[in-house]
Amino acid sequence: NPAGVYPFKKWTELRPVEIFRAGRKIRVFYMWYGEGFSLKDLPEPYTAGVIPPVTSIKESLKFIDHKVFWIINKDIQNKVLDYLMSFLTFAEDCFTRFT
Repeated sequence: NPAGVYPFKKWTELRPVEIFRAGRKIRVFYMWYGEGFSLKDLPEPYTAGVIPPVTSIKESLKFIDHKVFWIINKDIQNKVLDYLMSFLTFAEDCFTRFT
């Protein structure tokens, strides 16, 4: 029953869809019809509120810097990524000094 997750005003259970193969029932799908969806009542794990908002360019640069650092230092050695990492670190440092 999806009523515990999705906040619809009214739920109607539809006829189950049975799948047969070679005369044997192999699967049953239970279908529901929901009416009157209420977005404000949707639980937090199912909304975009789970993703933290980006508050500034400085925060974005730090986030990218840390992600690139993780990629470079995971298991690979790549000169292009090393240069990219150096540039992002430099850009972050310049941005934080002048803002």
